[in-house]
Amino acid sequence: MCAQANKNFFMHFDYKIQDSSRVCRLSASNIYRELAFKNGSSIHIPLSDAITPNKWTVLQIDALHFLKQAGAFSANQPEKFVLRSMQLQSSVALQGVYTSDMAFTAMTLPKNMRFKPPKASDWFAEYAWTAFPESNIPAVPEGGAGMNADLAQVKENRSATANSSSVRGTKSNLKSNRAASATKSVKFDQD
Repeated sequence: MCAQANKNFFMHFDYKIQDSSRVCRLSASNIYRELAFKNGSSIHIPLSDAITPNKWTVLQIDALHFLKQAGAFSANQPEKFVLRSMQLQSSVALQGVYTSDMAFTAMTLPKNMRFKPPKASDWFAEYAWTAFPESNIPAVPEGGAGMNADLAQVKENRSATANSSSVRGTKSNLKSNRAASATKSVKFDQD
């Protein structure tokens, strides 16, 4: 994603908790100042300090982590959920939106999820990586040195990684190559 400077943006992800009729909304925005849980069905993630304006950023959100914190799952209930809809509102350009049950780093992203490695500079100089919770942020090599070499090394193995578990089905691979200048909404069919 690439957010415009001095512009507000929202991203809403609606998750249906399986084996119940409950729907939880995870919202990420640069207008939120702190992490908040509202009525156990709404989660607000602050991005005001996490996103560098006008810089392409990989945003990684561990939905299961936040759904657990919000109390979305009953005792003895399996921790299963489905992304039902996604809504993007203004001032955000997207290269792609993906879901996965695996956590990736900049070096292990499959080819179809990755930004092109810069030739003349370091990956982290060109792009940013933001993960929530913050414990999911991958380690940046000291001074960023070696990132491009590491990405080249991963290139040989990425097709195997992509084929084994990166994205599955149409629900997992929503691709949008245009800026979200107005509200965009994606709805999924019932499973």
